[in-house]
This record gives sequence, structure tokens and C-alpha cells, in this order.
Amino acid sequence: DMHYHCFEDFISAVAGRYPIIAMTGYLADNPHTIKLGKLMKACEILPKPFTREQLINSVERHYPTSAPQPQ
Repeated sequence: DMHYHCFEDFISAVAGRYPIIAMTGYLADNPHTIKLGKLMKACEILPKPFTREQLINSVERHYPTSAPQPQ
């Protein structure tokens, strides 16, 4: 398990450089989920269960093919 401060450091390092798609077992409109999504700087929250198509569509929306690839 990643400790909170490590998680926060990780999010700070990638936020703004890469889109973050959060996946959750809670409803997307749950206040706790929304707060966590904002903390993570998520561009989208996918509530479980989601379909393969929903995941692919989300990735394609937020990771365009012309985006620079991580090194």
C-alpha cells in the first residue's frame, strides 16, 4: 500500500504533465468521490463497474495520439 504522503508526492509529480483518470467503486457524484477526484487532479472519474468501451473512450479523450510519450 502506498502511504498518503507518497501518493500526494506522486500526484504532484504527474499532475499537469499527464491526465489522471480516477477509477472508483463509489458513485461518481458522491461528495467524497468528487473531493478525492479534485485532490488527485483527475480529469475524469470512472465509477465501477465500467465497460471496456467506456475505459477506452476515456483514455482516447484524455490521451490523444499526438501527445508526447513518456520517456
